[in-house]
Amino acid sequence: MQDDERTLDLRDQPALDALVDAVRGTLAGDIGLLRRHFDVGLEGSAQAWRLTLTPTDPAVARFMRVVRIDGGGSEVRVVDTVEANGDSTHMTIGPAS
Repeated sequence: MQDDERTLDLRDQPALDALVDAVRGTLAGDIGLLRRHFDVGLEGSAQAWRLTLTPTDPAVARFMRVVRIDGGGSEVRVVDTVEANGDSTHMTIGPAS
């Protein structure tokens, strides 16, 4: 079996770096980290909120149109990413088993 492990330097992958920071910043409650790459919008209540992250860096915006993160309280439940070409990714996060 061939080893398929690869290592990427996030400095060379601005869209991936921004996506990692979007999730990391949301989980940590770090608005400064989120604003490093995005215009930040928040709507809803403490029990059901949506964070909308729109890239501010043109290098990121070439690949990513918007990231929407839904959650409640301190939990992230859904991460939706819309790429610049219109493709989208939907990730649902459930409780650990």
